[in-house]
Amino acid sequence: LVMSWLQGVPHRVMPQPGDVMAGGVGIASLCDVTRLTQATGCDRVVDVGAGQGHLSRFLAFGLGLSVTAGGRRVLVTGLHACGDLSPALLRHFTSSPAVAAVASVACCYMKLSTLPEHPGSSPGYPLSAWVAKLPGHELSYRAREAACHALEEYVGRLRGESGCLRTHCYRAVLETLIRAANPSKKRPGVQTVKKAHALSFPQYARLGLPRVGLDPAAISLDSEAVEAMLEQQHKVVAFFSLTLLLAPLVETLILLDRLLYLREQGFQCALVPLFDPRFSPRNLVLVAARTPLGAVLSGLDEDSSEDEDTGVAEPSGEKQSLPTPSARCEPQ
Repeated sequence: LVMSWLQGVPHRVMPQPGDVMAGGVGIASLCDVTRLTQATGCDRVVDVGAGQGHLSRFLAFGLGLSVTAGGRRVLVTGLHACGDLSPALLRHFTSSPAVAAVASVACCYMKLSTLPEHPGSSPGYPLSAWVAKLPGHELSYRAREAACHALEEYVGRLRGESGCLRTHCYRAVLETLIRAANPSKKRPGVQTVKKAHALSFPQYARLGLPRVGLDPAAISLDSEAVEAMLEQQHKVVAFFSLTLLLAPLVETLILLDRLLYLREQGFQCALVPLFDPRFSPRNLVLVAARTPLGAVLSGLDEDSSEDEDTGVAEPSGEKQSLPTPSARCEPQ
């Protein structure tokens, strides 16, 4: 799949392994953006949520594209568009004629707003009128958080009986202790503790508790109750595994909602599985343009027959009608 995209890009601009221009950006993502600029005639790219600027650096020095303000035709990209940033990019694309195309790879679904923050505002989910009318379309914080996990990576941990699995039990026990000490903390934001699986639970807790404003010295970390909870690791792993089985369903609903929103606005759009999810769990890029998408998707025709079967990535054509909320939601 990636090689078919590479063939459509001049070799002189493609980075080699270790190239400083491409640091931090996957080859597939670079090809995606490159093909979009060629198909839409854009010579200016706006990298929203640029982070350390890896993509902008490659676009400027590798492709010779402008990444500063101004210009008539703009390609907007968001290759790590966290939470409501992804919906904001899509809304900007639909409302601004200067934006010729958009390429969005979403993440951090749990940070999506699901209710209007103030009168007249719109939530990050749902975007489409079609999904908004579906009974039971609401997604809990826990469901959206689960959709962010790397399913393929976790399968590898299970098969290898990785010691990293104990981290899930550590976190569950720590949350129990935090809520007992401060019931107001329903979702304590404990940041990741590095190499937690190599620590004892008391060591892990002493690093995690101060991050939520609690004194480890005030909480018993080696009591019989704590030991009893730690012995339930197999149950925690089983529960987490069942949760991850539903994660792809939740992510698919969120992404299809965005695709339907763009179609409701009359735009050409497609969800493209750009690379193996074992390379990166967020492997679906939402592409939309004001011009036909055939040139963008042509490199995928032979290598992604599965996408055509499921209706995920579709070539350009006439505007398609949307199913009514009462109809079965099946692949078109």
